[in-house]
Amino acid sequence: MVKNIGVFKDFSDNSLKTVFETEDNKIIEMSLLANKEQMDVVCVPVHHFCNLGCKICHLTKAGLNKKMTPISSEEFMECILQTLTDGKGNKRTAKKKLLISFMGVGEPLLNLQLIEKVYKNEEKLKQKLNYETIGYAIATMMPNENMIKLTEMVNQLNIPLKVHFSMHTPIDQARFELIPSTKVAVEQALEYLVEYRKCVQANKKIMQEYLKLHRTNDPVEIHYTLIKDKNDGKEELKKVCDLLNKYQ
Repeated sequence: MVKNIGVFKDFSDNSLKTVFETEDNKIIEMSLLANKEQMDVVCVPVHHFCNLGCKICHLTKAGLNKKMTPISSEEFMECILQTLTDGKGNKRTAKKKLLISFMGVGEPLLNLQLIEKVYKNEEKLKQKLNYETIGYAIATMMPNENMIKLTEMVNQLNIPLKVHFSMHTPIDQARFELIPSTKVAVEQALEYLVEYRKCVQANKKIMQEYLKLHRTNDPVEIHYTLIKDKNDGKEELKKVCDLLNKYQ
């Protein structure tokens, strides 16, 4: 069982953040976004806390050192059902599409089991909340080679999942300093993404669902946060252009 601590509204974009506390006093936060006219988007975590040390993360700047533990699928499902409904159990919107975006606390490639179990429970969400289509997305900085396992899992289970790669700099040494827990060089990461794209686009069952949720058929996206005097120079610009030309 989880305890609903409260629902907090951001009046700048009308998003709703629901905060939960587990029986062992761990926190889970989920945010329902309101920026898509035809689709609910809920940003969800995969871990309780995160101590991977990314320099651009507020958790690193806070200097806290809590244990990073995977969220269980049981607690996750309980939280997402409450996030998408009001206090009386009524669905918050009338939208028929849902995108579950694993872009909250934690690193999705370190909790693939959660993604798999959530997907296998999607019929429960469809039945309880009257969704016709459910899609998935992750944001990863690629801490290891689990992109290979993710590709195999997505293809085997036919999961319509988009991968957002957190690059933030194309220069390996600078990236290892900015994101110290990553063990994958930038070009290796892009090679994984190319293979993921090929595999997903060749899977007709995946693409049939994927295209119901996204504007293009590309299941890969790159995130790049500009940081003054860190990754915004001409050297980085040239390197990014070269990499995009090479890997398309």
